Amino acid sequence: MNDQAISDLTEVITIDSTYAFYYSSRGEVKKLKKDYVGAIADFSKAISIKPDNAWLHFGRARIKDQFLNDVDGALKDYSEAISIRSDYYYTYLARGRFYKEKIKDEKKAKEDLLMVLKLDTAVDYSGNCRGYALFYLDRNKEAIEWQNKVLEEYPNEYNYYDASCLYSLMKLPKEAIDNLRLAFENGFRNFIRISEDEDFDFVKNNPDFISLINEWKKKHELTKSKNPIETKTEEIQKYQTATIPMKSRGSGTYEVSCKVNDLKLNFIFDTGASDISISQTEALFMLKNDYLTEADIKGKEKYIDANGDISVGTKIMLKKVEIGGIVLKNVSASVVNNKNAPLLFGQSALSKYGKIIIDNKKNEITISVPESK
Repeated sequence: MNDQAISDLTEVITIDSTYAFYYSSRGEVKKLKKDYVGAIADFSKAISIKPDNAWLHFGRARIKDQFLNDVDGALKDYSEAISIRSDYYYTYLARGRFYKEKIKDEKKAKEDLLMVLKLDTAVDYSGNCRGYALFYLDRNKEAIEWQNKVLEEYPNEYNYYDASCLYSLMKLPKEAIDNLRLAFENGFRNFIRISEDEDFDFVKNNPDFISLINEWKKKHELTKSKNPIETKTEEIQKYQTATIPMKSRGSGTYEVSCKVNDLKLNFIFDTGASDISISQTEALFMLKNDYLTEADIKGKEKYIDANGDISVGTKIMLKKVEIGGIVLKNVSASVVNNKNAPLLFGQSALSKYGKIIIDNKKNEITISVPESK
């Protein structure tokens, strides 16, 4: 529903034109609609608001690199992203590949790719870059071994998709197609991404590859026809509503009280964060005092905060989160690898459960959750 997404984001921007990530979000959608000039304009506006954010420069670089063939502009943005945050290994991967394929500078490409190997040393739930770096360093055997290790630990749609891309780059069509099939079987449905992904250049005209994509497109359309999106659901849906006092902390963040597994905590409600996150201190306290069990610890994941910074944390499942009397069950959260990190409640996490209205004049947050949830 990309047109609706652009419409909604445009409306949000008319309400608050000072928040950089509204523009970059709209830019991402414009990219999906192949409006690359519009996407660049939105990312540029976001950068003018937050010029020191590495992810924004990286996002603009990818558009210049992949779709506009703006070599100088892409290199400038990649390098600016790295100068701001020198620990983003996927930025080194993108620039290393760029040096290797677009500029033909093997020395600089190797330097960036070796930085990926230095930084990306642990298997994650998604976003693994090490296998690609090994491939571009002509270490295919190690790349396959690493990708197999990733799939052994996290056999999900993202990692099967990455495996498919990697095998296509290695010019192994059968393995590429088999892994893409597994990605579909595990829930992957981003057909636009497949069509634009240059990693599939070697197999994109392969009859089996085309047949597989068409097969799953039909399955996807059939699923949508059986479960049509109801635009008037809200007229009949019953909601539970709670209004919660909040204390503004500036920059789109507010302090609110809630209970996590019956433990009273004060969270920072962050309109830009993508998850619920707690520090190591609170997690250890909860674990020691039976508010959390070892069974609730689910592994690792990446999360992004309001500044666009991406970090790796431990994924946990919170059995119960209570806000203003509304109880949410089985809520995914991240434990930040920092004892002094604030407790964050991301808007995108909460929006999975219902609607949010922030009243800055009254210092209140109103949450409406469908009774079915």
